[in-house]
Amino acid sequence: MSSDTERPLPPSEFPPNETMPSVSQKSWQRLAKVLYNHNPFYLLSVSCVLHGTAHWLRVEGAIAASPWLLMGLIGGYIVALAFVGWLIVRLGKVWDDARSVLLMIPLLFVELSLAFDETLLRDAATGRLLLLVGLLGAITVSEVVLIGLRIRLPWRYRLPYHATLALLFLYPISLASLEVIRDPDVYSWRIFLFPTVAAVIALMLFPAVRRGAGHVADNGTPWRWPLYPWSLFVMLLICVGFRAYALSLSFDPVLSLSPAAADRLESAFGAYYLIPLVLACGVLLLEGGLVGRNPITRSCAMLVPVLALIMASPAESASAPYFEFLHRFVQTVGSPLWLTILAVALFYAWAWYRGVVRAEFGWLAAMMLASVVRPQTMTLYQPQFIQVWPWCVIAVVEFIIALRRGTSWRACLAAFGILLTADTQWFAHEFARDPRIVCWGADGLLCLASLMLIGRRFSDPLARLCERLGIAGLMFYSLCGLGFAMQRMHEPSWIPTIALLVLTGFCVVYARLTGQRDFRIASLWHLALNVIAVVWQSDLLLRGSPYRMAILSFGLAVGWLLVALFISMSKAGWLHRLTPRHRQSRPVTP
Repeated sequence: MSSDTERPLPPSEFPPNETMPSVSQKSWQRLAKVLYNHNPFYLLSVSCVLHGTAHWLRVEGAIAASPWLLMGLIGGYIVALAFVGWLIVRLGKVWDDARSVLLMIPLLFVELSLAFDETLLRDAATGRLLLLVGLLGAITVSEVVLIGLRIRLPWRYRLPYHATLALLFLYPISLASLEVIRDPDVYSWRIFLFPTVAAVIALMLFPAVRRGAGHVADNGTPWRWPLYPWSLFVMLLICVGFRAYALSLSFDPVLSLSPAAADRLESAFGAYYLIPLVLACGVLLLEGGLVGRNPITRSCAMLVPVLALIMASPAESASAPYFEFLHRFVQTVGSPLWLTILAVALFYAWAWYRGVVRAEFGWLAAMMLASVVRPQTMTLYQPQFIQVWPWCVIAVVEFIIALRRGTSWRACLAAFGILLTADTQWFAHEFARDPRIVCWGADGLLCLASLMLIGRRFSDPLARLCERLGIAGLMFYSLCGLGFAMQRMHEPSWIPTIALLVLTGFCVVYARLTGQRDFRIASLWHLALNVIAVVWQSDLLLRGSPYRMAILSFGLAVGWLLVALFISMSKAGWLHRLTPRHRQSRPVTP
Protein backbone atom coordinates (compact mmCIF):
# COMPACT_ATOMS: atom_id res chain seq x y z
CA MET A 1 0.00 0.00 0.00
CA SER A 2 1.38 3.40 -0.99
CA SER A 3 2.03 6.18 1.40
CA ASP A 4 -0.76 8.23 -0.17
CA THR A 5 -3.30 5.66 0.74
CA GLU A 6 -1.95 5.43 4.29
CA ARG A 7 -2.22 9.21 4.84
CA PRO A 8 -5.22 10.03 7.09
CA LEU A 9 -7.96 11.96 5.40
CA PRO A 10 -8.86 15.46 6.68
CA PRO A 11 -12.27 15.84 8.30
CA SER A 12 -13.67 17.57 5.26
CA GLU A 13 -12.86 14.51 3.08
CA PHE A 14 -14.66 11.95 5.26
CA PRO A 15 -17.62 10.36 3.56
CA PRO A 16 -20.94 11.39 5.07
CA ASN A 17 -22.17 9.03 7.78
CA GLU A 18 -25.92 8.58 7.64
CA THR A 19 -26.10 7.11 11.15
CA MET A 20 -24.44 10.11 12.91
CA PRO A 21 -27.10 12.56 14.22
CA SER A 22 -26.85 16.22 13.32
CA VAL A 23 -26.76 19.15 15.79
CA SER A 24 -30.45 19.84 15.35
CA GLN A 25 -31.24 16.19 15.99
CA LYS A 26 -29.22 16.28 19.24
CA SER A 27 -31.13 19.37 20.37
CA TRP A 28 -34.43 17.67 19.73
CA GLN A 29 -33.21 14.62 21.60
CA ARG A 30 -32.23 16.75 24.62
CA LEU A 31 -35.60 18.49 24.57
CA ALA A 32 -37.40 15.14 24.31
CA LYS A 33 -35.35 13.83 27.22
CA VAL A 34 -36.18 16.85 29.39
CA LEU A 35 -39.88 16.58 28.59
CA TYR A 36 -39.79 12.86 29.23
CA ASN A 37 -38.03 13.17 32.60
CA HIS A 38 -39.95 16.14 33.99
CA ASN A 39 -43.25 15.57 32.15
CA PRO A 40 -44.72 19.10 32.32
CA PHE A 41 -47.89 18.07 30.50
CA TYR A 42 -49.83 17.54 33.74
CA LEU A 43 -49.13 21.16 34.58
CA LEU A 44 -50.15 22.24 31.08
CA SER A 45 -53.37 20.30 31.43
CA VAL A 46 -54.19 21.96 34.74
CA SER A 47 -53.30 25.36 33.27
CA CYS A 48 -55.83 24.80 30.51
CA VAL A 49 -58.48 23.99 33.12
CA LEU A 50 -57.67 27.19 35.02
CA HIS A 51 -57.73 29.20 31.80
CA GLY A 52 -61.05 27.70 30.80
CA THR A 53 -62.54 28.46 34.21
CA ALA A 54 -61.37 32.06 33.95
CA HIS A 55 -63.09 32.45 30.57
CA TRP A 56 -66.22 30.82 31.98
CA LEU A 57 -66.29 33.35 34.83
CA ARG A 58 -65.90 36.26 32.41
CA VAL A 59 -69.07 35.35 30.52
CA GLU A 60 -71.85 37.47 31.95
CA GLY A 61 -74.55 35.35 33.59
CA ALA A 62 -72.77 32.05 32.92
CA ILE A 63 -72.31 31.26 36.61
CA ALA A 64 -75.87 32.23 37.49
CA ALA A 65 -77.23 30.04 34.70
CA SER A 66 -75.17 26.87 35.24
CA PRO A 67 -73.15 26.79 38.49
CA TRP A 68 -73.64 23.03 38.88
CA LEU A 69 -72.29 22.43 35.40
CA LEU A 70 -69.09 24.25 36.33
CA MET A 71 -68.94 22.27 39.56
CA GLY A 72 -69.26 19.06 37.56
CA LEU A 73 -66.52 20.07 35.10
CA ILE A 74 -64.00 21.08 37.73
CA GLY A 75 -64.91 18.27 40.13
CA GLY A 76 -64.82 15.69 37.36
CA TYR A 77 -61.39 16.84 36.27
CA ILE A 78 -60.12 16.64 39.86
CA VAL A 79 -61.41 13.06 40.16
CA ALA A 80 -59.84 12.17 36.82
CA LEU A 81 -56.51 13.69 37.84
CA ALA A 82 -56.58 11.83 41.15
CA PHE A 83 -57.33 8.58 39.34
CA VAL A 84 -54.40 9.18 36.98
CA GLY A 85 -52.14 9.74 39.97
CA TRP A 86 -53.32 6.51 41.56
CA LEU A 87 -52.87 4.65 38.29
CA ILE A 88 -49.30 5.72 37.56
CA VAL A 89 -48.21 4.95 41.12
CA ARG A 90 -49.99 1.67 41.74
CA LEU A 91 -49.25 0.18 38.32
CA GLY A 92 -46.18 2.05 37.10
CA LYS A 93 -44.43 3.25 40.29
CA VAL A 94 -43.78 6.58 38.54
CA TRP A 95 -43.47 8.72 41.66
CA ASP A 96 -41.87 11.69 39.87
CA ASP A 97 -44.97 12.26 37.75
CA ALA A 98 -47.22 11.51 40.72
CA ARG A 99 -45.60 14.35 42.65
CA SER A 100 -46.77 16.83 40.02
CA VAL A 101 -50.25 15.35 40.07
CA LEU A 102 -50.55 15.43 43.86
CA LEU A 103 -49.40 19.05 44.00
CA MET A 104 -51.86 20.12 41.31
CA ILE A 105 -54.88 18.68 43.15
CA PRO A 106 -54.74 21.26 46.05
CA LEU A 107 -54.37 24.00 43.45
CA LEU A 108 -57.58 22.84 41.83
CA PHE A 109 -59.29 22.79 45.22
CA VAL A 110 -58.48 26.49 45.62
CA GLU A 111 -59.73 27.17 42.10
CA LEU A 112 -62.95 25.30 42.92
CA SER A 113 -63.45 27.35 46.11
CA LEU A 114 -63.26 30.69 44.29
CA ALA A 115 -65.34 29.70 41.26
CA PHE A 116 -68.63 30.33 43.03
CA ASP A 117 -68.09 33.77 44.59
CA GLU A 118 -70.50 35.35 42.11
CA THR A 119 -73.12 32.68 42.80
CA LEU A 120 -72.73 33.27 46.53
CA LEU A 121 -73.44 36.96 46.07
CA ARG A 122 -76.46 36.45 43.77
CA ASP A 123 -77.97 33.38 45.41
CA ALA A 124 -76.56 32.79 48.87
CA ALA A 125 -78.39 29.48 49.43
CA THR A 126 -77.11 27.92 46.19
CA GLY A 127 -73.64 29.30 46.78
CA ARG A 128 -73.45 27.83 50.28
CA LEU A 129 -74.60 24.46 49.00
CA LEU A 130 -71.99 24.51 46.22
CA LEU A 131 -69.20 25.34 48.64
CA LEU A 132 -70.27 22.66 51.11
CA VAL A 133 -70.37 20.08 48.33
CA GLY A 134 -66.98 21.28 47.14
CA LEU A 135 -65.50 20.95 50.65
CA LEU A 136 -66.94 17.46 51.07
CA GLY A 137 -65.55 16.47 47.67
CA ALA A 138 -62.11 17.93 48.46
CA ILE A 139 -61.87 16.06 51.76
CA THR A 140 -63.09 12.83 50.12
CA VAL A 141 -60.66 13.02 47.20
CA SER A 142 -57.76 13.83 49.53
CA GLU A 143 -58.48 10.89 51.81
CA VAL A 144 -59.07 8.49 48.91
CA VAL A 145 -55.74 9.47 47.35
CA LEU A 146 -53.84 9.09 50.62
CA ILE A 147 -55.44 5.75 51.44
CA GLY A 148 -55.36 4.44 47.87
CA LEU A 149 -51.67 5.24 47.41
CA ARG A 150 -50.88 4.08 50.96
CA ILE A 151 -49.28 7.41 51.82
CA ARG A 152 -48.92 8.00 55.54
CA LEU A 153 -49.74 11.56 56.53
CA PRO A 154 -49.76 11.89 60.36
CA TRP A 155 -52.63 13.71 62.01
CA ARG A 156 -50.32 16.53 63.05
CA TYR A 157 -50.14 17.32 59.34
CA ARG A 158 -53.54 16.08 58.28
CA LEU A 159 -55.58 18.25 60.64
CA PRO A 160 -54.00 21.54 59.45
CA TYR A 161 -54.44 20.35 55.85
CA HIS A 162 -58.17 19.75 56.28
CA ALA A 163 -58.52 22.96 58.32
CA THR A 164 -57.00 24.89 55.41
CA LEU A 165 -59.48 23.28 53.01
CA ALA A 166 -62.33 24.20 55.35
CA LEU A 167 -61.07 27.78 55.47
CA LEU A 168 -60.99 28.02 51.68
CA PHE A 169 -64.54 26.74 51.24
CA LEU A 170 -66.32 28.00 54.36
CA TYR A 171 -64.84 31.46 54.86
CA PRO A 172 -66.62 32.96 51.81
CA ILE A 173 -69.92 31.88 53.38
CA SER A 174 -69.24 34.25 56.29
CA LEU A 175 -68.89 37.09 53.78
CA ALA A 176 -72.39 36.46 52.42
CA SER A 177 -74.23 36.54 55.75
CA LEU A 178 -77.08 39.00 56.36
CA GLU A 179 -75.17 41.19 58.81
CA VAL A 180 -72.40 41.68 56.26
CA ILE A 181 -74.85 42.54 53.49
CA ARG A 182 -76.50 45.16 55.72
CA ASP A 183 -73.14 46.70 56.58
CA PRO A 184 -70.81 46.64 53.54
CA ASP A 185 -67.92 47.98 55.62
CA VAL A 186 -67.73 44.60 57.36
CA TYR A 187 -66.68 43.06 54.02
CA SER A 188 -63.29 44.75 54.13
CA TRP A 189 -62.62 43.77 57.74
CA ARG A 190 -63.52 40.12 57.21
CA ILE A 191 -61.44 39.98 54.04
CA PHE A 192 -58.53 41.42 56.01
CA LEU A 193 -58.95 38.74 58.71
CA PHE A 194 -58.79 35.88 56.18
CA PRO A 195 -54.94 35.69 56.06
CA THR A 196 -54.85 36.09 59.84
CA VAL A 197 -57.08 33.05 60.31
CA ALA A 198 -54.91 31.22 57.76
CA ALA A 199 -51.86 32.13 59.85
CA VAL A 200 -53.46 30.62 62.97
CA ILE A 201 -54.17 27.43 61.03
CA ALA A 202 -50.58 27.40 59.72
CA LEU A 203 -49.30 27.53 63.30
CA MET A 204 -51.18 24.28 63.91
CA LEU A 205 -48.24 22.71 62.06
CA PHE A 206 -45.87 23.72 64.85
CA PRO A 207 -46.14 20.41 66.78
CA ALA A 208 -45.41 18.52 63.55
CA VAL A 209 -42.33 20.65 62.92
CA ARG A 210 -41.10 19.95 66.44
CA ARG A 211 -41.22 16.22 65.73
CA GLY A 212 -38.72 16.65 62.90
CA ALA A 213 -37.94 14.28 60.05
CA GLY A 214 -38.51 11.14 62.11
CA HIS A 215 -42.23 11.83 62.28
CA VAL A 216 -42.61 11.15 58.54
CA ALA A 217 -39.64 8.84 57.99
CA ASP A 218 -41.72 5.86 56.88
CA ASN A 219 -44.37 7.62 54.78
CA GLY A 220 -44.94 5.14 51.96
CA THR A 221 -43.26 7.31 49.30
CA PRO A 222 -39.67 7.72 48.07
CA TRP A 223 -39.76 11.38 49.17
CA ARG A 224 -38.03 12.47 52.32
CA TRP A 225 -38.50 15.31 54.75
CA PRO A 226 -38.73 18.26 54.11
CA LEU A 227 -39.76 17.56 50.50
CA TYR A 228 -42.58 15.51 51.94
CA PRO A 229 -44.94 16.80 53.17
CA TRP A 230 -43.82 20.44 53.14
CA SER A 231 -44.10 20.87 49.39
CA LEU A 232 -47.83 20.27 49.79
CA PHE A 233 -48.20 22.94 52.47
CA VAL A 234 -46.02 25.45 50.62
CA MET A 235 -48.37 25.09 47.64
CA LEU A 236 -51.40 25.52 49.91
CA LEU A 237 -50.05 28.62 51.66
CA ILE A 238 -49.21 30.27 48.34
CA CYS A 239 -52.72 29.52 47.16
CA VAL A 240 -54.15 31.00 50.36
CA GLY A 241 -52.36 34.27 49.60
CA PHE A 242 -53.87 34.39 46.11
CA ARG A 243 -57.25 33.47 47.59
CA ALA A 244 -57.07 36.50 49.90
CA TYR A 245 -56.59 38.75 46.89
CA ALA A 246 -59.43 36.98 45.04
CA LEU A 247 -61.74 37.56 48.02
CA SER A 248 -61.02 41.29 47.87
CA LEU A 249 -61.91 41.31 44.18
CA SER A 250 -65.12 39.34 44.64
CA PHE A 251 -66.56 40.74 47.87
CA ASP A 252 -64.91 44.07 48.63
CA PRO A 253 -67.30 46.96 47.86
CA VAL A 254 -66.09 49.24 45.06
CA LEU A 255 -68.64 52.02 45.43
CA SER A 256 -65.93 54.68 45.24
CA LEU A 257 -64.59 53.34 41.96
CA SER A 258 -65.59 54.24 38.47
CA PRO A 259 -66.56 51.40 36.09
CA ALA A 260 -63.18 51.70 34.34
CA ALA A 261 -61.32 51.40 37.64
CA ALA A 262 -63.42 48.42 38.68
CA ASP A 263 -62.51 46.70 35.41
CA ARG A 264 -58.82 47.12 36.31
CA LEU A 265 -59.37 44.78 39.31
CA GLU A 266 -58.60 47.46 41.89
CA SER A 267 -59.53 46.69 45.48
CA ALA A 268 -58.64 47.47 49.08
CA PHE A 269 -56.15 44.58 49.20
CA GLY A 270 -52.65 45.51 50.34
CA ALA A 271 -49.46 43.59 50.98
CA TYR A 272 -49.88 44.19 54.73
CA TYR A 273 -52.88 41.82 54.66
CA LEU A 274 -50.44 38.89 54.33
CA ILE A 275 -48.03 39.90 57.12
CA PRO A 276 -49.56 37.53 59.75
CA LEU A 277 -49.30 34.63 57.30
CA VAL A 278 -45.71 35.54 56.41
CA LEU A 279 -44.65 35.72 60.06
CA ALA A 280 -46.38 32.41 60.82
CA CYS A 281 -44.40 30.83 57.99
CA GLY A 282 -41.27 32.40 59.47
CA VAL A 283 -41.98 30.76 62.84
CA LEU A 284 -42.36 27.36 61.17
CA LEU A 285 -39.22 27.91 59.10
CA LEU A 286 -37.24 28.89 62.19
CA GLU A 287 -38.40 25.86 64.13
CA GLY A 288 -37.61 23.60 61.18
CA GLY A 289 -34.09 25.03 61.00
CA LEU A 290 -33.57 24.52 64.73
CA VAL A 291 -34.90 20.97 64.74
CA GLY A 292 -32.99 20.03 61.60
CA ARG A 293 -29.87 21.96 62.73
CA ASN A 294 -29.72 23.73 59.40
CA PRO A 295 -28.02 27.16 59.67
CA ILE A 296 -29.16 28.21 56.19
CA THR A 297 -32.81 27.63 57.11
CA ARG A 298 -32.36 29.56 60.36
CA SER A 299 -30.75 32.47 58.51
CA CYS A 300 -33.62 32.55 56.02
CA ALA A 301 -36.10 32.54 58.90
CA MET A 302 -34.34 35.49 60.53
CA LEU A 303 -34.85 37.50 57.32
CA VAL A 304 -38.62 36.90 57.26
CA PRO A 305 -39.35 39.83 59.68
CA VAL A 306 -37.40 42.14 57.38
CA LEU A 307 -39.72 41.08 54.55
CA ALA A 308 -42.70 41.76 56.81
CA LEU A 309 -41.44 45.29 57.55
CA ILE A 310 -41.09 45.95 53.83
CA MET A 311 -44.64 44.73 53.26
CA ALA A 312 -45.91 47.00 56.06
CA SER A 313 -45.02 50.17 54.15
CA PRO A 314 -48.08 51.54 52.33
CA ALA A 315 -48.12 51.71 48.56
CA GLU A 316 -47.32 55.11 47.11
CA SER A 317 -49.92 54.77 44.37
CA ALA A 318 -52.96 52.56 44.77
CA SER A 319 -56.71 52.55 44.29
CA ALA A 320 -59.22 54.62 46.21
CA PRO A 321 -60.60 51.59 48.17
CA TYR A 322 -57.04 50.78 49.25
CA PHE A 323 -56.52 54.19 50.86
CA GLU A 324 -60.06 54.27 52.27
CA PHE A 325 -59.65 51.01 54.15
CA LEU A 326 -56.08 51.86 55.17
CA HIS A 327 -57.35 55.09 56.76
CA ARG A 328 -60.08 53.20 58.64
CA PHE A 329 -57.57 50.56 59.70
CA VAL A 330 -55.15 53.13 61.14
CA GLN A 331 -57.92 54.95 62.98
CA THR A 332 -59.40 51.74 64.40
CA VAL A 333 -56.43 49.48 65.14
CA GLY A 334 -53.21 51.28 64.29
CA SER A 335 -50.84 51.59 61.37
CA PRO A 336 -49.60 48.37 59.72
CA LEU A 337 -46.02 49.47 60.42
CA TRP A 338 -46.64 49.85 64.14
CA LEU A 339 -48.39 46.49 64.46
CA THR A 340 -45.72 44.79 62.36
CA ILE A 341 -42.91 46.14 64.53
CA LEU A 342 -44.62 44.73 67.61
CA ALA A 343 -45.07 41.37 65.88
CA VAL A 344 -41.43 41.40 64.72
CA ALA A 345 -40.29 42.08 68.28
CA LEU A 346 -42.27 39.04 69.46
CA PHE A 347 -40.80 36.95 66.63
CA TYR A 348 -37.21 37.83 67.53
CA ALA A 349 -37.96 37.37 71.24
CA TRP A 350 -39.16 33.84 70.50
CA ALA A 351 -36.09 33.15 68.35
CA TRP A 352 -33.88 34.47 71.15
CA TYR A 353 -35.65 32.21 73.63
CA ARG A 354 -35.07 29.26 71.30
CA GLY A 355 -31.33 29.90 71.34
CA VAL A 356 -30.67 31.91 68.17
CA VAL A 357 -27.92 34.26 69.33
CA ARG A 358 -28.34 36.89 66.62
CA ALA A 359 -32.03 37.18 67.45
CA GLU A 360 -31.20 39.40 70.44
CA PHE A 361 -29.95 42.14 68.14
CA GLY A 362 -33.08 41.80 66.03
CA TRP A 363 -35.20 42.16 69.17
CA LEU A 364 -33.25 45.22 70.27
CA ALA A 365 -33.61 46.80 66.83
CA ALA A 366 -37.37 46.11 66.82
CA MET A 367 -37.81 47.61 70.30
CA MET A 368 -35.80 50.68 69.32
CA LEU A 369 -38.01 51.10 66.26
CA ALA A 370 -41.06 50.74 68.50
CA SER A 371 -39.77 53.63 70.62
CA VAL A 372 -39.93 56.06 67.67
CA VAL A 373 -43.05 54.67 65.95
CA ARG A 374 -46.56 55.45 67.16
CA PRO A 375 -49.87 53.82 66.21
CA GLN A 376 -50.46 56.49 63.54
CA THR A 377 -46.98 56.34 62.00
CA MET A 378 -47.21 55.06 58.44
CA THR A 379 -43.54 54.91 57.38
CA LEU A 380 -40.12 54.94 59.00
CA TYR A 381 -39.53 58.31 57.39
CA GLN A 382 -41.93 59.83 59.95
CA PRO A 383 -40.26 59.13 63.32
CA GLN A 384 -41.91 60.44 66.47
CA PHE A 385 -40.45 61.52 69.79
CA ILE A 386 -39.06 58.68 71.87
CA GLN A 387 -41.65 56.62 73.72
CA VAL A 388 -40.85 55.32 77.19
CA TRP A 389 -42.24 51.79 77.36
CA PRO A 390 -39.93 50.05 74.81
CA TRP A 391 -36.85 51.36 76.59
CA CYS A 392 -38.33 50.33 79.92
CA VAL A 393 -38.67 46.77 78.61
CA ILE A 394 -35.11 46.87 77.22
CA ALA A 395 -33.77 48.15 80.53
CA VAL A 396 -35.47 45.46 82.61
CA VAL A 397 -34.47 42.59 80.31
CA GLU A 398 -30.87 43.68 79.81
CA PHE A 399 -30.41 44.47 83.51
CA ILE A 400 -31.53 40.98 84.53
CA ILE A 401 -29.26 39.36 81.93
CA ALA A 402 -26.34 41.62 82.94
CA LEU A 403 -26.61 40.49 86.55
CA ARG A 404 -26.78 36.83 85.53
CA ARG A 405 -24.01 36.86 82.91
CA GLY A 406 -21.83 39.72 84.14
CA THR A 407 -21.65 41.69 80.90
CA SER A 408 -21.06 45.41 81.27
CA TRP A 409 -22.37 46.41 77.83
CA ARG A 410 -25.77 45.00 78.75
CA ALA A 411 -25.67 47.00 81.97
CA CYS A 412 -24.86 50.15 79.98
CA LEU A 413 -27.79 49.48 77.69
CA ALA A 414 -30.05 48.90 80.69
CA ALA A 415 -28.84 52.14 82.27
CA PHE A 416 -29.58 54.04 79.09
CA GLY A 417 -33.08 52.59 79.05
CA ILE A 418 -33.59 53.56 82.68
CA LEU A 419 -32.48 57.11 81.94
CA LEU A 420 -34.97 57.42 79.10
CA THR A 421 -37.67 55.83 81.22
CA ALA A 422 -37.05 57.98 84.30
CA ASP A 423 -38.51 61.26 83.09
CA THR A 424 -38.51 61.55 79.32
CA GLN A 425 -41.27 64.14 79.07
CA TRP A 426 -39.65 66.35 81.72
CA PHE A 427 -36.31 66.00 79.95
CA ALA A 428 -37.79 67.07 76.62
CA HIS A 429 -39.65 70.03 78.10
CA GLU A 430 -36.80 71.35 80.22
CA PHE A 431 -34.14 70.78 77.57
CA ALA A 432 -36.19 72.74 75.05
CA ARG A 433 -36.64 75.54 77.59
CA ASP A 434 -33.08 75.68 78.93
CA PRO A 435 -30.50 72.94 78.12
CA ARG A 436 -28.38 73.81 81.18
CA ILE A 437 -30.99 72.64 83.64
CA VAL A 438 -30.48 69.05 82.50
CA CYS A 439 -26.94 69.10 83.90
CA TRP A 440 -28.31 69.89 87.37
CA GLY A 441 -31.39 67.67 87.20
CA ALA A 442 -32.07 64.22 88.58
CA ASP A 443 -31.31 62.62 85.22
CA GLY A 444 -27.70 63.79 85.45
CA LEU A 445 -27.22 62.27 88.89
CA LEU A 446 -28.88 59.05 87.75
CA CYS A 447 -26.56 58.83 84.75
CA LEU A 448 -23.45 59.35 86.88
CA ALA A 449 -24.63 56.85 89.48
CA SER A 450 -25.21 54.28 86.75
CA LEU A 451 -21.71 54.75 85.34
CA MET A 452 -20.08 54.37 88.75
CA LEU A 453 -22.17 51.34 89.67
CA ILE A 454 -21.27 49.64 86.41
CA GLY A 455 -17.61 50.44 87.06
CA ARG A 456 -17.77 48.81 90.49
CA ARG A 457 -19.89 45.78 89.53
CA PHE A 458 -17.88 44.63 86.50
CA SER A 459 -14.18 44.40 85.77
CA ASP A 460 -13.80 44.52 82.00
CA PRO A 461 -12.29 47.48 80.08
CA LEU A 462 -15.71 48.97 79.37
CA ALA A 463 -16.53 48.95 83.10
CA ARG A 464 -13.27 50.74 83.94
CA LEU A 465 -14.01 53.31 81.25
CA CYS A 466 -17.49 53.83 82.72
CA GLU A 467 -16.03 54.47 86.15
CA ARG A 468 -13.57 57.07 84.83
CA LEU A 469 -16.35 58.70 82.84
CA GLY A 470 -18.42 58.79 86.03
CA ILE A 471 -15.65 60.61 87.88
CA ALA A 472 -15.13 63.15 85.09
CA GLY A 473 -18.89 63.54 84.68
CA LEU A 474 -19.33 64.16 88.41
CA MET A 475 -16.78 66.98 88.33
CA PHE A 476 -18.34 68.52 85.23
CA TYR A 477 -21.81 68.09 86.74
CA SER A 478 -20.82 70.03 89.86
CA LEU A 479 -19.22 72.84 87.86
CA CYS A 480 -22.23 73.23 85.55
CA GLY A 481 -24.64 73.05 88.46
CA LEU A 482 -22.79 75.72 90.40
CA GLY A 483 -22.59 78.01 87.39
CA PHE A 484 -26.28 77.57 86.64
CA ALA A 485 -27.22 78.21 90.28
CA MET A 486 -25.05 81.32 90.46
CA GLN A 487 -26.63 82.71 87.29
CA ARG A 488 -30.14 82.29 88.67
CA MET A 489 -29.43 83.61 92.19
CA HIS A 490 -30.93 86.95 93.12
CA GLU A 491 -30.96 86.35 96.87
CA PRO A 492 -28.89 84.13 99.19
CA SER A 493 -29.47 80.38 98.99
CA TRP A 494 -27.17 77.83 100.59
CA ILE A 495 -28.58 74.84 98.69
CA PRO A 496 -25.71 74.70 96.11
CA THR A 497 -23.15 74.90 98.89
CA ILE A 498 -24.80 72.09 100.83
CA ALA A 499 -25.04 70.00 97.67
CA LEU A 500 -21.33 70.50 96.97
CA LEU A 501 -20.48 69.54 100.54
CA VAL A 502 -22.50 66.34 100.15
CA LEU A 503 -20.71 65.52 96.90
CA THR A 504 -17.35 66.22 98.54
CA GLY A 505 -18.18 63.80 101.34
CA PHE A 506 -19.35 61.24 98.81
CA CYS A 507 -16.05 61.45 96.93
CA VAL A 508 -14.05 61.01 100.14
CA VAL A 509 -16.11 58.01 101.27
CA TYR A 510 -16.00 56.41 97.81
CA ALA A 511 -12.23 56.86 97.67
CA ARG A 512 -11.95 55.25 101.11
CA LEU A 513 -14.08 52.23 100.15
CA THR A 514 -12.68 51.59 96.69
CA GLY A 515 -9.15 52.93 96.84
CA GLN A 516 -9.80 54.94 93.67
CA ARG A 517 -7.19 57.73 93.59
CA ASP A 518 -9.15 59.73 91.05
CA PHE A 519 -11.82 60.37 93.66
CA ARG A 520 -9.26 62.16 95.84
CA ILE A 521 -8.82 64.58 92.96
CA ALA A 522 -12.59 64.86 92.72
CA SER A 523 -12.73 65.64 96.45
CA LEU A 524 -10.22 68.46 95.99
CA TRP A 525 -12.23 69.73 93.04
CA HIS A 526 -15.46 69.86 95.03
CA LEU A 527 -13.69 71.51 97.93
CA ALA A 528 -12.53 74.29 95.61
CA LEU A 529 -16.05 74.68 94.27
CA ASN A 530 -17.27 74.95 97.87
CA VAL A 531 -14.92 77.83 98.42
CA ILE A 532 -16.32 79.61 95.37
CA ALA A 533 -19.89 78.93 96.46
CA VAL A 534 -19.27 80.26 100.00
CA VAL A 535 -17.63 83.38 98.64
CA TRP A 536 -20.54 83.96 96.29
CA GLN A 537 -23.10 83.50 99.03
CA SER A 538 -21.17 85.83 101.31
CA ASP A 539 -21.07 88.45 98.57
CA LEU A 540 -24.87 88.27 98.29
CA LEU A 541 -25.26 88.59 102.06
CA LEU A 542 -22.87 91.52 102.34
CA ARG A 543 -24.23 93.43 99.38
CA GLY A 544 -24.34 97.10 100.39
CA SER A 545 -22.10 96.64 103.46
CA PRO A 546 -18.92 98.80 103.75
CA TYR A 547 -17.02 95.77 105.07
CA ARG A 548 -17.95 93.65 102.06
CA MET A 549 -14.56 93.44 100.37
CA ALA A 550 -12.69 92.91 103.60
CA ILE A 551 -14.86 90.03 104.74
CA LEU A 552 -14.79 88.44 101.31
CA SER A 553 -11.02 88.62 101.27
CA PHE A 554 -10.77 86.97 104.70
CA GLY A 555 -13.25 84.30 103.64
CA LEU A 556 -11.39 83.65 100.43
CA ALA A 557 -8.15 83.38 102.39
CA VAL A 558 -9.67 80.73 104.67
CA GLY A 559 -11.00 78.82 101.71
CA TRP A 560 -7.74 78.73 99.86
CA LEU A 561 -6.02 77.81 103.14
CA LEU A 562 -8.22 74.73 103.33
CA VAL A 563 -7.40 73.82 99.76
CA ALA A 564 -3.68 74.25 100.40
CA LEU A 565 -3.97 72.13 103.55
CA PHE A 566 -5.73 69.41 101.57
CA ILE A 567 -2.87 69.35 99.07
CA SER A 568 -0.27 69.26 101.82
CA MET A 569 -2.05 66.35 103.48
CA SER A 570 -1.91 64.51 100.19
CA LYS A 571 1.84 65.18 99.88
CA ALA A 572 2.44 64.07 103.46
CA GLY A 573 0.70 60.79 102.79
CA TRP A 574 -2.11 61.37 105.28
CA LEU A 575 -4.74 60.87 102.60
CA HIS A 576 -3.05 57.65 101.53
CA ARG A 577 -3.59 56.31 105.04
CA LEU A 578 -7.26 57.14 104.77
CA THR A 579 -7.62 55.22 101.51
CA PRO A 580 -5.97 51.91 100.52
CA ARG A 581 -2.81 52.38 98.52
CA HIS A 582 -3.87 49.89 95.90
CA ARG A 583 -7.26 49.31 94.52
CA GLN A 584 -8.91 46.20 95.86
CA SER A 585 -8.90 43.38 93.37
CA ARG A 586 -12.25 42.35 92.01
CA PRO A 587 -13.10 38.94 90.62
CA VAL A 588 -13.04 38.83 86.86
CA THR A 589 -16.48 38.17 85.49
CA PRO A 590 -16.74 35.18 83.17
